[in-house]
Amino acid sequence: MGFFERSAHRGRLHLKYKNADNHKVFAKLQTWINAGYCATSPYLSCTSQYYYYTEKDTARSNDTSKWVTKSAKTGVPGTADYARAGIQVKLDIPLRTDVSSNVLWTNGAKY
Repeated sequence: MGFFERSAHRGRLHLKYKNADNHKVFAKLQTWINAGYCATSPYLSCTSQYYYYTEKDTARSNDTSKWVTKSAKTGVPGTADYARAGIQVKLDIPLRTDVSSNVLWTNGAKY
């Protein structure tokens, strides 16, 4: 569906899809925080060492003729010093549950 550029609390997603029936594509940006350090090998996840803080959806798009860029931004609190982002592509289908991709996680970063 696309790719995204990431930092601790900002995501920009480039999307294109072919669909009909007023379906709309969007992304959900999640921010997770921690006041400590996440030490792990590149093959392991440290999701459990981060705690959910907030999330934001990008604007929805039903433009099937071209790639569109959508972005979302969340803040980070002063009570923590590490953050990581998760981004998930979703398809908004009227009157049905949204179809979702797996969450793609960034590495934790000190801010």
